[in-house]
Amino acid sequence: MKECSTPLDSVSFNTMIKACTRNADVAAAAHWFEEMQKAGIEPDLFTFNALIATATRAKDPLGAE
Repeated sequence: MKECSTPLDSVSFNTMIKACTRNADVAAAAHWFEEMQKAGIEPDLFTFNALIATATRAKDPLGAE
């Protein structure tokens, strides 16, 4: 995503996290969350809901904390 000319925003990162939800990939979702924070973009309610949904789908209750 860093190579594209479109500015990254919360929608961009939330879309990537949501894609991880569909695959139940907690590690990838955490990666995109960290990248979001590094980019200085504030997570929103959708971000946290997507992270919780990813952990739930992966059957990882500790990941939802």
